[in-house]
Amino acid sequence: MDDLKQENITISAVEQNQYGFKVKSEKNMVFNVTANKQDGTPTKAYEVLTALPNNGMGLQKCFKFAEVENKQGGTSRYVRMIVEPEATQSAPAYTPSSGTSPQSYTPKKEEPNWEDINFGKCKHAFLVEAYKQYKTDSAITLDMIEKQAEIWATMSMRKTPKTPGDTMREGYDPQETTPLPQDDIAVETIPF
Repeated sequence: MDDLKQENITISAVEQNQYGFKVKSEKNMVFNVTANKQDGTPTKAYEVLTALPNNGMGLQKCFKFAEVENKQGGTSRYVRMIVEPEATQSAPAYTPSSGTSPQSYTPKKEEPNWEDINFGKCKHAFLVEAYKQYKTDSAITLDMIEKQAEIWATMSMRKTPKTPGDTMREGYDPQETTPLPQDDIAVETIPF
């Protein structure tokens, strides 16, 4: 199966025929999905295609296929596997005789929220240090550590609310310098 080619497609048409299905992509590429192997058992590609809602119409899938010369002198594509779209796909080599231009595939990825990631890392550092203190001081509880780590990370990262009107905690105003709310942990006793 190493000689299989692959193509990420959006299924735009599915037509049943005597051998299985003819599937068209959004680029008008035609793929054959045969119903049965030579021994009479159903092909994996056929099972996957028929299990999809509406035979996959409008869905994006990755077709892994073999190209075979047909009687008209062209090539036919026979699908062997249907899987989820691949993240990266190399474009087929362009040859003037093939009549196809190079294709590129660029998956749309969401940008990670670096503010939240960095905040989590900062909070984790505070949690690690507070946990070391917890192991030596039985008066400190895990709930107190969690609350304090959140407050300390918020202050050190100068984290602002996601939407106007949200508050980081009751009574916190980032424009105003106010002392931290008093609780059971004395900041002076914590080693970090």
